[in-house]
Amino acid sequence: NLIVSSYKYVTDIVIEDATVEVGKDLQLIPVVEPSNAANKALKMTSADTSIFTVTNGKIHGVKKGSANLTIEATDGSGIKKIIKVTVVELFTNTSKYELDGNYIINVAPETTYEKVLENFAEPDTIKIYDLKSKEVTSGIIGNTFKAKKTISGKTTEYIFIILGDVTCEGIINSADLLKIRQHLLTVVTLKDELFYSADITKDEILNSADLLRVRQHLLGINKIG
Repeated sequence: NLIVSSYKYVTDIVIEDATVEVGKDLQLIPVVEPSNAANKALKMTSADTSIFTVTNGKIHGVKKGSANLTIEATDGSGIKKIIKVTVVELFTNTSKYELDGNYIINVAPETTYEKVLENFAEPDTIKIYDLKSKEVTSGIIGNTFKAKKTISGKTTEYIFIILGDVTCEGIINSADLLKIRQHLLTVVTLKDELFYSADITKDEILNSADLLRVRQHLLGINKIG
């Protein structure tokens, strides 16, 4: 008698080339066909772990460059897919900007749009937006303005943090001093990005030391940024 096996082997793995930033992770989601394959487990291997690594389907950018990622079915079907992974840098080698989560930090007060773009490794992939979500193409960049980087159709959003600029004008003035003082008096509550930018001493609390740093900046004694 002829025995027909009902075991469903993998016939294809669908996934596109990927781009990830240095120091960032990207979770890959390959589509295994058919959808009712008996064993959908996949094995992923980086061709160059000095450029990117892969663990449990998550790639991590190590340094700028490109390398292949091999994705293989583990059901004995012999199906595999090779894609290109490109690792890009967000900032230039000379930039003082750094990432803290999705916050862009070390941005000095009174920094213009043109100067900000000089810090990005691929400025043509960057668009900057103000608090009203309007694209910015000139002028001073304010605290909590957003930078959106688009590569291969994928957009990643970042938030500019300018220490001391809690009024989000791109400069530090008496209004910022007042706002921090009001927080200390519990008249207002600074949260999230505004708390982060008011915490000039970076001790994760707002107190008189942060107020003092703003006063010193305004007096030109100890400039912030």
